[in-house]
Amino acid sequence: MIIVDLGTDKVTTIERVAASQMGRDGSDYLLYRLEPPKAEPPKPDTAKKPEEKKPETKKPEEAKAEPKKDEVKKKADHKAGQTYLLRNLATGTETKLDNVASATVSDDMRTVALSISTADGKADGVSLLDTKSGKITPIVTGIGRYTRLTFNKPGSALAFSTDKDDYAAKKPSPTYYLWNQGKVAKIDPPKNDFGFTTSEFGGFSFSDSGEKLRYPIAAKPPEEKEIPDDEKVSLDVWSYKDGLLQPQQLLQQKAERERTYEVQLNLKDGKQLLLETPTFPNAAATDKGDGRYFLVSDSRPYEQLVSWDGDFDDVYILDSQTGTRTKVVTKVRGSVSASPKGKWVAIFDGFAKTLSLVNTETKAVSDVTSKFSTSLFDELD
Repeated sequence: MIIVDLGTDKVTTIERVAASQMGRDGSDYLLYRLEPPKAEPPKPDTAKKPEEKKPETKKPEEAKAEPKKDEVKKKADHKAGQTYLLRNLATGTETKLDNVASATVSDDMRTVALSISTADGKADGVSLLDTKSGKITPIVTGIGRYTRLTFNKPGSALAFSTDKDDYAAKKPSPTYYLWNQGKVAKIDPPKNDFGFTTSEFGGFSFSDSGEKLRYPIAAKPPEEKEIPDDEKVSLDVWSYKDGLLQPQQLLQQKAERERTYEVQLNLKDGKQLLLETPTFPNAAATDKGDGRYFLVSDSRPYEQLVSWDGDFDDVYILDSQTGTRTKVVTKVRGSVSASPKGKWVAIFDGFAKTLSLVNTETKAVSDVTSKFSTSLFDELD
């Protein structure tokens, strides 16, 4: 990595940089991680024969020692994190950060969120580093994995996932946490008719203002039973009534197993809304996530047509304040998009070659094709 000071033309070269991060808004700080050092192969003349290991003898007090009742046993794949470095670009000074499994920075680079993983697990958790003061503040602790650290744009909120609350399980379920304005709380998904809960798949995202969080939920995976290899059976069942052909189903099998559905959490009032369901699996936000309305599409009624015709969708408008979905167009094949603030939805019908506008508040549909003196499509196509 090469750092150039544009004021003095000073060039600083740092070797073996594996990854680096800076705030989107610019900052005097840079966070980076070095590649692990390469192990040098032993020289033939100096290579030593492996010594025979002697059986370990435990002291009487060690043999009697038993794990505490509340102590969680560390898993075999639990390992210490790596070393990160926080560099002050103005002064060139660096701060060493050990046992970091992953890290993310706020847009203004004022705060760095650190996922800590230690060799024994006793100091695991999520900590916040104030880049100006150098102070590190743990916000959640406990042996486990901490992933999907995501800041909102102002840097006032951080969402993340961890398995610490179910770490002892063979396949632990994740718990979601939200740090907001200095306070930490668990995120409990809203009750729903599908039995959806937190998921190891999907990610977190905030609206542009940082006041709304979208997070994933999904069906709880079935418990895996140990079955002998000679008793395992693989069976694919397909019907001519299926929406998709069997080869396409097999190709999309992994994506379907990892499919999640998004929930919106309003950080101001704590209200939550299930944006997506198996019936309405795709919800597109308006006004960079801060809009009242969402565009929801449903292609399931027309899946079979993909084999010999094309893609079609029913389009709905979801009102996030009331939770109601209103269908505004049926079986459209074309493009659907919302205006920047979400007041209008533009629908271009690829068959009829018409352009319509939908008012998201009144749901009124108006054909605006006749208002243009030129064609809205390629006449030679």
